[in-house]
Amino acid sequence: MLVYLIRHGETDLNKQKILQGQSDFELNDYGRELAKVTGAALKHVRFDKAYTSPLKRAKETAQLFLAENENELPKLQEEKLIQEISFGDYEGYCYGKDGFNVPNQNFRYFFEAPEKYPTPPNGEGFTDVVKRTGKFWEEL
Repeated sequence: MLVYLIRHGETDLNKQKILQGQSDFELNDYGRELAKVTGAALKHVRFDKAYTSPLKRAKETAQLFLAENENELPKLQEEKLIQEISFGDYEGYCYGKDGFNVPNQNFRYFFEAPEKYPTPPNGEGFTDVVKRTGKFWEEL
């Protein structure tokens, strides 16, 4: 089995380095263009199944990506198990070097030393995400 994993295109919050996690935001114009370009690059690939997170940015990316394909396409299936990591109470905070305002300074470990990443209040740690997404892979 060959699996293609495609990340959602850019949102305005990505551009501003704001944590989105499982908060639901749409793609910006550049994100839409990226999805189309990626789809065009793989337009000859035949997909037997297509899954997406239920988040708007992921669904729109998948729809735009698949619209570029030249083959008969499967129905896009939403799957909550593969949605983005939850940053819990930290969603909406800036993680950029300029403007960093996440309440826990150790949050930087998410990018710099993932093994030390502190799980945010009401959020997920990497182990949680591995367990959640692992269920999807097992079912697949």
